[in-house]
Amino acid sequence: NWPGNAYPDDLKLTDFNQPLPLRGHKCDVWEGGILVPGIISWPGRIPSRRNNAPVHNVDWIPTVAEAVNVEPPTEQDGLSLWQLLENDAPLPDRSFYWRSPINRRAIRRGDWKMVHYGKDPPRTAEDWKLFNLQADPREQHDRASQQPGKAAALHQAFLKQASRDAPSLRPPPAASTQSAR
Repeated sequence: NWPGNAYPDDLKLTDFNQPLPLRGHKCDVWEGGILVPGIISWPGRIPSRRNNAPVHNVDWIPTVAEAVNVEPPTEQDGLSLWQLLENDAPLPDRSFYWRSPINRRAIRRGDWKMVHYGKDPPRTAEDWKLFNLQADPREQHDRASQQPGKAAALHQAFLKQASRDAPSLRPPPAASTQSAR
């Protein structure tokens, strides 16, 4: 915890978290650890505006590459935000994927986000908590039991993304539900 006295307004941080009512803190997969404002200024090139589109730090290399007309690296996960910045063009639908070395995992697609905490990897959709960030930005109300189809789809998206991880980081296959005879 930072006691303050380092900023003109004596801002005090608790667990290195912003003083907002979001769940989680820095290095967490809850919105309190993920949601960070970004400010971009390029007078005469990028018009002033506010946009709440979710983006990821992996998007900056392809964005800067497009802005300066350089070919970005071919092996990368990000996408260019240049059209969003320059023209306020919508971004394509995509998933955001997080995994922490300390047993925290999350995946987001649109307004829906699934979170898993625990030593054991999430093997089924029932192992997750599901939140609608538009309706519940503080991630207080698990909707997995009311939205089993959405939970299953996000779980599959997580497994697909996790299959791209290094072999040592991949979750083990789901246990078979058939009994041995």
